[in-house]
Amino acid sequence: MPFDDEFSDIYKFGIKGAAEDVGAYAERVDEQIFTEGILDRIFTQISKADVVVADMTGRNPNVFYEVGYAHALGKITLLLTQAVEDIPFDLKHRQHIVYGGKIETLRKELGERLRWAVETSRRVRTPLSSERLTLYVYGLEAVGPGSVTEIPALEAVSSVADFTVPVQLRNDSVDALNPITHVYLLSKSSAALIPTEKATLTMPTFGMMSTFGILYRLIRSYIR
Repeated sequence: MPFDDEFSDIYKFGIKGAAEDVGAYAERVDEQIFTEGILDRIFTQISKADVVVADMTGRNPNVFYEVGYAHALGKITLLLTQAVEDIPFDLKHRQHIVYGGKIETLRKELGERLRWAVETSRRVRTPLSSERLTLYVYGLEAVGPGSVTEIPALEAVSSVADFTVPVQLRNDSVDALNPITHVYLLSKSSAALIPTEKATLTMPTFGMMSTFGILYRLIRSYIR
């Protein structure tokens, strides 16, 4: 949907509310924190999503383009509109929820279809693909969903003996995962970097992001 104030309540109480009613999680890009361009983020999120909900009200060209991208990827896409007149010829064969600006109507009808869409999405996923985690270090994506091969090397310089490395782990799947109870630092016996007893764990900070900081102590004055 367009990022416009007139859609705020529709999103918050209609779409997000319907998702919560069926045990799913909905999120818009403008609620997220990211470093890439917004278009790249939108396309990435569409590709990761199990279900896409699009409000076609007003025939916004950006929304139409994003819906076309979702259809090209074979995503389950639920279409909404306040007025039948906003449905173009190429989409008239696809079912729309026509809610006439009534949030209560939208929440009820969307909830029924979301329940079906989420269950359908779960059936077609394999157990491995249902866990899609993204790891961020210092706000930069270190390991994306499905990254099971080479872990990237990160380089930094510290001028103090004690410092904290902020780590964020994002759950991009529709399923809730088991709680994270332990974080391990694996290093060589000759490494100059060791974890201390102090650590912080905060869950969540935004969206489905868990943030934890690990306090490290340097044996030498700095490590590179």
